[in-house]
Amino acid sequence: MNFRFEPLLNLRKHHEDDCKYKLKKEEVVLLNIQREIVALDQRTAQEASYLETAGTGRIDPFLLSSGSRLLSYLRQKRTEVDEARVSQEKQVAAARDDLIFARKERKTMEKLKENFLDQQNKAELNREQKILDEIGIGLVHLGKR
Repeated sequence: MNFRFEPLLNLRKHHEDDCKYKLKKEEVVLLNIQREIVALDQRTAQEASYLETAGTGRIDPFLLSSGSRLLSYLRQKRTEVDEARVSQEKQVAAARDDLIFARKERKTMEKLKENFLDQQNKAELNREQKILDEIGIGLVHLGKR
C-alpha cells in the first residue's frame, strides 16, 4: 500500500525549496543595499575630507558650494538607503518565517509517512508471523499422527 499523501509531501518539499530560493533572493538584495551604504559612507567621508582641504588657503566659493550640495545629497541618499535597508530586513525576516513554516509542514508530512511505513511494516511482520505460526501448528499436528 502506498502513502496516499505522497503528492502532498512532494508539494510541501517544492514549497520549501521555493521559500529557500526566495529567502536567498531577499538576502542578496539586502547585501546589495548594505554595500551601497558602505559606498555612500566612503564617498561622504572622501568628499568631507576634500572639502576640508579645499577650505584652507585660497577659497573657491563655487567649489565649496557645490561640495556642500554634494554632501547634502549624499546624506539624503544615505537616509533613503537606510529606510530601504530597514524595509528589506523586514522582507528577509518574513521570507525566513515562511521558510520555517514550510519546513515544519514538510517535516510533519514526513513524520506521517514514517508512521505509515512503520504501521505497514508491523502489519506485514504480523502477517508473516501468522503464516509461520500456522505452519508450525500444522507441523505439530502432523507430528502427533
